[in-house]
Amino acid sequence: MGRKRHQVDTYRVEELRQFTENYQDKLGEGVFGVVYKGTWKYGKLIAVKVLKERWVENQQNEFKRELKILKTITHPNIIELVGFCYQVGNKYNTTTSGVHQIGAALCFEYAPPRKP
Repeated sequence: MGRKRHQVDTYRVEELRQFTENYQDKLGEGVFGVVYKGTWKYGKLIAVKVLKERWVENQQNEFKRELKILKTITHPNIIELVGFCYQVGNKYNTTTSGVHQIGAALCFEYAPPRKP
């Protein structure tokens, strides 16, 4: 019933910056992070969820466990994980508010908002 499992790519923070054109198109924000719209390979739209540093620092093992699960899920009603970033120790700026030491992000297929 599910879709065929695919390769989940690993990205660097610099690549996420390119995909999202420096995090310009913010789709939303939650407790764990901010979601940005981006353009991936071959012009395919993706949603990039950049996890907040304070969450990542305290939940590194949880992130790795969740990533392992997301890599194996295949179902037609679940948005597909296409890539991720987990970069520790480098300084870079993911938002205009400051410099981060840890970069963790999940890249999903983009699903446009449903119209009522």
